[in-house]
Amino acid sequence: MEQFEVGIIGGGLAGLTAALDLSQRGYEVVLWEKQGFPHHKVCGEFLSTEIAPYLKQLGAQPPSAIAIEHLRLSAPSGAIAEAKLDMPSWGISRYYLDHFLAQKAQAAGALLRTKVSVEKVAPQKSGFQVHTTDGLYHCQVLLGAMGKRSALERALRSPETIPPQKTPFLGIKRHYRASIPLDTVQLHNFPGGYAGISAVEGGRVNFCYLIDQKQLQRYGGVAGVEARLLPQNPHLAQFLKQAEPLMERPLTISNFTFAQRYPVSQGIPFLGDTAGLIHPFCGNGMAMAIRAAGLASELLDIHWQADKLNSFAGAYQARWKRHFKRRLHFGRQVSPLLGRSGLSEWGMRLIKTSPALLRYGLRQAHGSPFSSLRHGA
Repeated sequence: MEQFEVGIIGGGLAGLTAALDLSQRGYEVVLWEKQGFPHHKVCGEFLSTEIAPYLKQLGAQPPSAIAIEHLRLSAPSGAIAEAKLDMPSWGISRYYLDHFLAQKAQAAGALLRTKVSVEKVAPQKSGFQVHTTDGLYHCQVLLGAMGKRSALERALRSPETIPPQKTPFLGIKRHYRASIPLDTVQLHNFPGGYAGISAVEGGRVNFCYLIDQKQLQRYGGVAGVEARLLPQNPHLAQFLKQAEPLMERPLTISNFTFAQRYPVSQGIPFLGDTAGLIHPFCGNGMAMAIRAAGLASELLDIHWQADKLNSFAGAYQARWKRHFKRRLHFGRQVSPLLGRSGLSEWGMRLIKTSPALLRYGLRQAHGSPFSSLRHGA
């Protein structure tokens, strides 16, 4: 049985950032990831710079990110509202960013066990026994960053805290080559969903949309949706007409939910989407994952040094709620407006009448700049 101080389940943004941070603080860290690096993920690939101070602390500011400063929002009819972002953001692909953080974590001393799945976790009096496809491990602390659709997460939760598994939504993403304003993220509504368009590194454009699966069935699949449904919004019609696909086929994801989750179960702090999935329209899931990793790493270090590991998970849960509960609630409140022609048209008229309303919404979905107390600071 291999022994580690900290085990991390999942190699997304939250897991990799925690592995990097804790390794830099001097902890023995192992991370299990069922896939290899790099790989694409269905994601809006829009990263709020609220976490820029923290990434700078880690020496992990991505060098190839595209600066985004403006938002362009449209209703299905094409009616437009525009705003300057209070806080600039970055366009960067998960293919690049996850791999970049994995390299940083490995260089800091973390052991990344890729193409390895965690099959079972057994809490013990002192730590956790972790059963994986490549053997048995013992860790004093375990962090869960296994994503939003993990069977292991459901197994670790008590029945009353398990979120519903099936939802009517499907997420679809593909990279294109297209001419768009590089400093602008575009969010375009269409009947039954909405699409995001933004530049990422390497001259690529990320096109990612969320759609009600009833619409997918009605139009006979992705090809029919992209040929006949999405172009009902004139801005999406213009984009798809001139865009050149850079991926042979789109990536899809289903069976995810924006319902309330809980950030701790069986003494295991959850990070990123595992703790709570914000509606992608808010554009802040990537930053929240990185921020949660910073919160967990800082609190773990504090409690470890004080020999109070038994209170670490409770302290993390309280801090997580202070940082993210408001944002998640806001995301659940605005989501009914999306993809409904009447509501989104009404919302667009309201925003154009009161531009401050859009700026207020942006502030509700984002946080203040974040940095972490470093070990020894």
